[in-house]
Amino acid sequence: MKKYFAFLLFIIFSTAKGLAQGNPPDYFTLIQNFKSGMEARNALAMKTNSEQLIKYYNDDYAGYALNGYFLLCRGQNAEAQKQLQVMYQLNPTDAASNSLLSLYYFLAGNTTDAKKHLQWGFQLATFPEYKQEVIHDAEVVMEMASRADLQNYFTLVNQVAMESPLDIQTAQAFAGCIGPMMQGQACPQLDQAVGRLNLKKPFNPNIELMAAFLKSVNAYQKANYIQAREGLDRFLEKSEASKQELAFFRSLAFQYKGNLLFVNYDYQSALLNIRRAVTEIRNLSVPTSSEGTYLYYQIMYETQLKLEEESLQSSYNLLALADQIDNNLYRTHAQNNIGKHFLYSVNPTERARAAEYILSALRLAERGGFKDLENTVRGNYVIVLWQQGKKAEAKENSDRLYSSYMKAEQYNMAEITASNLGFFYYYDQDYRSAADYFKKAVDLTERVRKGLSPEQRLTLMNQRSEAYIGLVMAYQKLGDSKALFAAQDDNRGRFLRDRLSPNAQPATIEEAQALLGPQDLLLYYTLTGPGEIIINAITQNSAQVFYNYPIDDWIGMKKNFTDRAKRIPPSYNSFMQSYTNDIVDGNFITYPSKEQSFREDDFKTMVEWTRELFKEEDPKLDPVRNAFLRQWYRFTLEPVAQLLSSYPNLIIGASNELNYLPFEAFIDRQNQYLIETHNVRYIPSVSVWKILKNRTYSPNRKPAVVMGGAIYQPSGNVKGSARGINDFYAISESLSEKISRNDFNFKKELQFMGFGGANYLQGTLDEVTFVGTLSPEVKVVTGMNMKESYLKQLSQSGELKNYKMVMLSTHGFTVDIIPELSGVMMSQPSEGDGNEDTFLLSPEIARLQLQADLAILSACDTGLGALIGGEGINGLNSSFLLAGANRTLLSLWPVNDFSTSLTIKNLFKRVIVDGEDPFISLNLIKRALAKGEGGEVFKHPKYWAPFLLNGI
Repeated sequence: MKKYFAFLLFIIFSTAKGLAQGNPPDYFTLIQNFKSGMEARNALAMKTNSEQLIKYYNDDYAGYALNGYFLLCRGQNAEAQKQLQVMYQLNPTDAASNSLLSLYYFLAGNTTDAKKHLQWGFQLATFPEYKQEVIHDAEVVMEMASRADLQNYFTLVNQVAMESPLDIQTAQAFAGCIGPMMQGQACPQLDQAVGRLNLKKPFNPNIELMAAFLKSVNAYQKANYIQAREGLDRFLEKSEASKQELAFFRSLAFQYKGNLLFVNYDYQSALLNIRRAVTEIRNLSVPTSSEGTYLYYQIMYETQLKLEEESLQSSYNLLALADQIDNNLYRTHAQNNIGKHFLYSVNPTERARAAEYILSALRLAERGGFKDLENTVRGNYVIVLWQQGKKAEAKENSDRLYSSYMKAEQYNMAEITASNLGFFYYYDQDYRSAADYFKKAVDLTERVRKGLSPEQRLTLMNQRSEAYIGLVMAYQKLGDSKALFAAQDDNRGRFLRDRLSPNAQPATIEEAQALLGPQDLLLYYTLTGPGEIIINAITQNSAQVFYNYPIDDWIGMKKNFTDRAKRIPPSYNSFMQSYTNDIVDGNFITYPSKEQSFREDDFKTMVEWTRELFKEEDPKLDPVRNAFLRQWYRFTLEPVAQLLSSYPNLIIGASNELNYLPFEAFIDRQNQYLIETHNVRYIPSVSVWKILKNRTYSPNRKPAVVMGGAIYQPSGNVKGSARGINDFYAISESLSEKISRNDFNFKKELQFMGFGGANYLQGTLDEVTFVGTLSPEVKVVTGMNMKESYLKQLSQSGELKNYKMVMLSTHGFTVDIIPELSGVMMSQPSEGDGNEDTFLLSPEIARLQLQADLAILSACDTGLGALIGGEGINGLNSSFLLAGANRTLLSLWPVNDFSTSLTIKNLFKRVIVDGEDPFISLNLIKRALAKGEGGEVFKHPKYWAPFLLNGI
């Protein structure tokens, strides 16, 4: 074993190597001490030094190799097998790994594998004394373990040496590429070396796989990310059959792939791959620093995706691993993340626990010299200081952190710090300073946005929207409606704006006013907290800012309705009557203030319950539904009641969860629905509205193209197999890869999700047939003609641009977690539809070529989608606007066949025959139904409220 570890070793991969408690002993000194002990037959020296190598360099193969060898010398073959297995997983293409594994197999009586690994060892040997070293190692084991039968092993070694002569030059060429290529350096001799090694018998599949791995990592280090991604995918696919032996390198491949996806703002796919990395590394069956690195990234990605409980569990896993391998870097990370999780808890005990974790993490970071991590922890520590009432110290620390991050050009951390400072000053009622820091945070985000693709910007804005909201809050306190509008508009519809017109300038409040008619009132909403709202009410000649936080009303709703679902025993009624008291997860909670007792989850529950109540026709639920709709009116519209009386046309710029509710169904104090007194429509943002207004389409277009009566495969013909969140992330990753290469056949992914056939919808055929009777220029497409391929053909030929209205009447669906899978079903021929999957999905809709005044999806749930901070709903509405429609008519919940048909038929009749504007037509139809003019049953908002008009 004199020269086994003299050449370049695999001391790579882990960012945390040698960061255990205290200063680690020198790596090569430990190896030399082991070899000295081996020559002296000093078992204690061999044991101690090999175990020290494992402790301090736990993801390098040397410690496991030497410890496994020591155990062979002690005759402890079963224990040796475990260590040598890890050794081989960490370095399978090394001569020493193969010879030691060969020796173990011989001692275990497996001469076939003993010979194979010995042959592979001779193929990979990089020095001429290799045979002598192998024999010497066996002699030491024969002596120390009293294994006289190893004489036969010497015979095997001599036989293999004859059959597999050393090719040192080739082996050195291969081994010499490993280190440089891992660092991004060129190694032109690799392919030739691999080619020669592959000709040797028996064939060693790990050599070619290792070469594929090296090439992909080399591309990664050179920042050739497309080549790296493709190479990593090829390596992972080819190494699947050898996943146990190559677990370590497969884990690295998943880590690198996750990093690539993360820097491209594909957080879901990044998380999926880093979780795969953790799974692979655990095949080593020993704790390693590499696993700590992967868990660190996993926590980071889960945090970005706001998976708080998952991030907490991963932090506990990292802390347990850190204790196993005695690693202070990972202790610091884990404690900081655990503390951060409980930092804003309503439970004082948990907040105190958070402070303990964060303070401990800060001390560890300071002692360990982890400067960047120390700054990260200190960012959470200043929040602890603020909560403890040490406001001046908190601000001072934050200012220092902000300056440090700006100096180091760490703009991501500078943005977070500036945003935190903004909130510090805001809650201290220094609104001007708050606005200044929020503006700094926003400017940093805008700076980062410039170099990103629209898709990357979408993800970034979802992560950074808090500073924009803080800016809105500060400007409201300062009474600056103009600046407030700019902050509001910057925080909605940005993805859509970027894709519609990449160089478009944001709209000003003056431009917003110029877009309004004399009877129009624009209501621009920003939810600033649970049940707390800021409204910018804009007319042609004025702009007024309103603030509403009816906390007593919200808590009253919670006490009267949602708390009942907890089935709290009557004996607790007196406790629950207080607005500061609650029961959470079975625990009695008394909040410091009533404001803290109405939380984000409570607000979201109010939205969800309202949506459910819209769908229910049971008369017993009418009082409950009406109570909810009155509360929504009090919250969103009562603050601007004086303006409402003068402006009959409302343009709603909704915020966050408000996008899921139809304002026209809110009930005022006169027990009237809003639709009874006002016309309502919605816009993604004023900037998007401005872009749509500037489109010029020919007035000579034909009235409409309408499609319905699709023929589907039988319902239930596909059984989905997607189960956990990782399955959905895998589907999302697959979709992203396909979209990047313009492949829009998602049949495999759709079937995995359970999308297949469906029930026939007679009402859709009736709708489009009726519309066809209104004008000979209406194009009607039904039955098997309503194919996805045919619609795309109409688009590619330019014919779709010839219609003022486009309607698809069919089954619709949205998938929040994977917005790309939102869409509608087209006809499904039994022989298939060529290259198409028979589902017209969101990214395909966006590629259609329309010049339509209105696009209608007469289907269920088509107005929903992923709710994204800084955007709003990212779904089918955005896709149709991108395709060229100026307005959309989509639904918020499953629609009734008859009432939908009634609405759609009347809408087309008014627009095509009477020449009405769709905005006026839709509102008149809804108003008539709400007042009972379509029959008593259709007065229920379930029937007339789901369809929302969005756009100009």
